Amino acid sequence: MSKYTVLKLGGTTQFERERATVDSLINKGYKFVCEIEAADRIEAQKKYSKEYKAANGEVVGELKNPAGYLSVCSTIFTILSIIGCLILIIMGFESAESYRTREFAVLYFVGAGASLLVTLLIHSISKTLIYIANKIS
Repeated sequence: MSKYTVLKLGGTTQFERERATVDSLINKGYKFVCEIEAADRIEAQKKYSKEYKAANGEVVGELKNPAGYLSVCSTIFTILSIIGCLILIIMGFESAESYRTREFAVLYFVGAGASLLVTLLIHSISKTLIYIANKIS
């Protein structure tokens, strides 16, 4: 096993095992982070990623999807709104059967149609925002 020295400059991380290269990089402005014992450079990178980044509170692995919450809320909203539209349609059919409430049947059907249109509009806006958020990250 070899000792790898981990050096950092901004967002760049270097894994070097030769002392001359380490000194050269330190002279160029790299900061010493730690030393890791590993068989090769790839193993050193894996160990550094798992142990040292997690210990320092840095983000390990991929970042969470920024649009995940919006996607879940959009799906739940769409499903509940479609269920609400179906309930309005059922209420419209039931009120059409009775003589006293026949005039309200048209209101139920119009309300169901308007609710469906608003639901589709909000759903498409949410999908557009999800697409934009995924492109940014």
